[in-house]
Amino acid sequence: MTSAPRRRIAEKLGFQIAILLAATLLPLTLISMVTSVRAFPELHARSAAALAGETMLAAANETRIIQEARGSAAALAALIAPFLGDEGACV
Repeated sequence: MTSAPRRRIAEKLGFQIAILLAATLLPLTLISMVTSVRAFPELHARSAAALAGETMLAAANETRIIQEARGSAAALAALIAPFLGDEGACV
């Protein structure tokens, strides 16, 4: 029984095309990875800034209430200042 000689895998056309394609795409892959790694700190900074902005927006109402309360406390403090030395006025 005679069989056709089997070609080794490295000699097959499909394998050679796959190796050529991998070698061709390797620089693009490396460039993409380097670009992603370099962009990560900027992405993180932008995310942090966006989160801080959202936090400020969410706390705006509470901040306004606190500022109004501080103003009211300052006005009341100015009103009772003359009575602090007079114990009879406190009754």
